Amino acid sequence: VVNLDYSDKKTAEAVEEARRRWPEFVEAFARRGEEPFLAKVRFSHGEIAEHMWMEVSDCDLESVTGEVVNRPFKLPKPREGDVVTAPLSDLSDWLMIVDGEPVGG
Repeated sequence: VVNLDYSDKKTAEAVEEARRRWPEFVEAFARRGEEPFLAKVRFSHGEIAEHMWMEVSDCDLESVTGEVVNRPFKLPKPREGDVVTAPLSDLSDWLMIVDGEPVGG
């Protein structure tokens, strides 16, 4: 679980790259084997926001669905183990294994 400072240029560029390359993730997910596919998503409640990883169970070019694999620090929900769907606008990162090598992150 992390808080991201979107005013930081490197952070903003990394988030933009993750969203720009999202179609690559979606295409690989459609051909996936046994390796997990992970997406980091921004969750918020009022002024509190946290970015948490989820193991992807479904995705398309506009959204991602999966099980939250982190326990939030301050947010009341989602909780670790919850299955949620988030829009691409809340995506901050993704990670997959292709031919034994990590891609993304």
